[in-house]
This record gives sequence, C-alpha cells and structure tokens, in this order.
Amino acid sequence: MNPSILIIEDDRLMRRSLADFCRNNSYTPFSAADAKEGLALFTKHPVGVVLLDMRLPDASGLDVLSEIKKIDEDVAVIMMTAFPDVKSAVETIKKGAFDYVIKPFELDGLRLIIKKALEFQSLKTEILRLKQSARSRRFPEILGQSPAITSVKELIAKIAPASQTHVLIIGSTGTGKELTANAIHQASLRKSATFVAINCIAVPDQLMESEMFGYEKGAFTGAVKRKPGLFELADGGTLFLDEISDMSPMMQAKLLRILEGHSFKRLGGTKDIYTDVRIIATSNRSLLEMTDNNTFRKDLYYRLSAFVIEVPTLQNRNEDILPIAEHFMANYAADMGKKVIGFTRNARKILQQYPWPGNIRELRNVIERAVILCDENLIRSSHLPSQIVLSPPFPGGIGKEQLDSSPKNWTIAEMERQHILRVLDQVGGNKSEAVRRLGIARSTFDEKLKKYKRLQQKI
Repeated sequence: MNPSILIIEDDRLMRRSLADFCRNNSYTPFSAADAKEGLALFTKHPVGVVLLDMRLPDASGLDVLSEIKKIDEDVAVIMMTAFPDVKSAVETIKKGAFDYVIKPFELDGLRLIIKKALEFQSLKTEILRLKQSARSRRFPEILGQSPAITSVKELIAKIAPASQTHVLIIGSTGTGKELTANAIHQASLRKSATFVAINCIAVPDQLMESEMFGYEKGAFTGAVKRKPGLFELADGGTLFLDEISDMSPMMQAKLLRILEGHSFKRLGGTKDIYTDVRIIATSNRSLLEMTDNNTFRKDLYYRLSAFVIEVPTLQNRNEDILPIAEHFMANYAADMGKKVIGFTRNARKILQQYPWPGNIRELRNVIERAVILCDENLIRSSHLPSQIVLSPPFPGGIGKEQLDSSPKNWTIAEMERQHILRVLDQVGGNKSEAVRRLGIARSTFDEKLKKYKRLQQKI
C-alpha cells in the first residue's frame, strides 16, 4: 500500500501542485483547504506525513499541529510557510514538527524530507512492534530429542512455509505452546515481520476489543489519542492468541469476521483497515468439546484448526528432562555469575522421577531456585523443593528401585534429615530462621548440616 500524505494548504494552486507531486512519487494524497477540513480528514484516514501550512484561514498552523499530535503523536508533520521566522521555526520543532520548509521550495528537497519522515515513521512503528512482541526469549530453543518432541519439530518444519495457514496448538499448561508458535513464525516467510502475542485470559473482555483493533481519539473516555491495535502491529507477521478458549463469544465473532474479510475498523473509526496476519492460537482445553457445549464457535474452530499441533507433556518425554534442566541451569548460572556446572547423581534421579504437572515452566522455576540456593559446583537434592524430593515416582519415570529409598523405609535419622532439609527449603535457605523454627541450637544445626553434606558428597 502506498504511503498516504495529508496536505493542509489554503492556496488552491499550491494544494493541487503538492497533490500532483505526491501522486507522481507514488504517495496517496488527501487535501484540505483549512484546519477544520484537515483535522476531519486526519481523523478519518491513517496518514504517514502531514504537509501543514503555518497560516490557515480558520486557525494557526501551530494550533493545528498541537491538535494533530494529540490525536497521533507519532505522525510526521512538515510545516510550510512563506514568512520565515526563526522563533516560529523553533516553536514548531518544540511542538513536535518533523521539519520546517520555506516557500517557495524545491520539490527535490521536499521529496528528500518526506522520504526521511517516512523512514523515521517506519522506524518508530518498528520499535513499537518490537515492544509489543518482546516476550521472554532467554530459552528460545525447542530442546530435546525424544520421539514426542521430534514429531512436533517435524510438524513445525512442514507448516511454517505455509504462511497463510492458521495454526492451532494444543497442550497442557507449561508445555511450551508459545515457544512452538514462535518457532513456526521464525521458520516462516513472515519471520522478518513481527510476532505479536496476547494472553486471552489476562485481558478483561471490556479491554480486549481495543487491544486487538485499536481506537481513534475520542472513541471512549480516556481515548485521548489514536492507538493502533495488535492486528495493525502484526500486519505482515503473526498474531499469537494464547488460550483462545477464554475469548468471549463477542470477540470470537469479531475475530471470525476478520479471518473471513481480512479487514477491521478501529473503535470509533469508520475506515476499513486491511491486514495480512497469520493467526496461531493455543488452548489447554479441547475446543472441539467446547463447540459441542456451545462455548466456542464451530465456524471459528474450523477456521483455526486447519493445522493442529499437540505439544506433549514432560511426562511423555522423560528422556528430555535432564537436557532441558541442564540448559536452564547453564543459563541461570551464567546470569547469576555462579559456578554451578551440573547435578549430583541423586538430584538427577529425583528430577527424572518427578511427574512435573507444571511441565517445562515448573522445571524452569525449580532449576532457577536451585541455582540461587547452590553455592557449590553441583546442585544437590537439598537444593530442590521438598515436594519434589518426597514425590513418589510416576509410571514411566526412573523407577522406585533407583531412588535412595522410599519414605516408608526411612530410618529415624533419615526422617530427621528430611525434616531439617524441608524446613531449610521452606525458609529459602535462611539458616537463622531454620534454627528458630526447628527449636535447636545453632551449633547442633551446623553440625547436622555438615554431616548431611558429607553424606551427599558420597552420592
């Protein structure tokens, strides 16, 4: 789409000349003879640059500049005047004008200024897009070599190039659905554009529409300037709808209309805005069952489910647990400046036998905590939360016989050790608080910890 330029100029011949100049340079011009008409056009049509005369029959150019900036502070405004005045030039820049030209001016010079203004506008838009799409990318790789995750990687490779096909990703909480969506985007033809994400649970229904579609100035109380929505920010790229099963029926209907017509209107707007966006949606619930219960639209489900990827739980990819844990450990150790390089044999067994109901997200949090607590080279079982240490192995885990022992076979000394370590775990490693809660002398506490450390070193 050609960039649009708004010309607000009372001189009829100048206005026509500038409009012809815009068309000859592949710009789409909108022209107004006064401030009132110019502001009306500005609120109706998205433009990248405004050519604004300093003296208009019904208002000062400076006042119009202020009104334009209230509506859209990012638009580039080039002021034009036949009466050069240093004070006025300084004032226009202070009020947010991009540049100031003196009539009569060379068209080649104006062409260069407009080009720079549009480049600057594009840069600001890209910065805004990057802010919107900036998610946590500290662990971006899809790790693991298990058959279950290898199958997911193969599906990603197949669907990524089909950039017009929407994707539905299903799986339990914490399995890495957003990571999968990002991998699809990065492997697609849309990778140079933006990946914009929104969590449908986190945004209240009354705000979802304005977030998705944006709004015009005055669309509602508090809308003091125009704001682009996520569909605009994601244009040419990918819009990631996390947990779409929580989207309201009204928003489901609006989303369906966009998928069918590829256009939308900002809140308070009258102009159709066309968008080229790939939708990647996720759900931890069965959307098909929700359609049977009339809590999710069938027509929207069929639009989104042309290609479905199911991300496996960590339980179903047990052989990936340790490689993922080691990856998290290395990242957190580097961030914290610690010399943690691995896990003891017992800690590794515990990590593998735990069922991980929170999946990769839970594993990442556990490893972060363990690195914080660990002042040695190896993470030990004492650095892991008690609920993980004491958890019975799940079917398909490493097996009960591979653990140190089960609670029912513990000696009194072992029960005492587990109790002390559990209390120490609960207080985040604070020894003074642990001593207070246990009701024992500090010297006794330190002696027992030394004893436990010697036992751990034998593991």
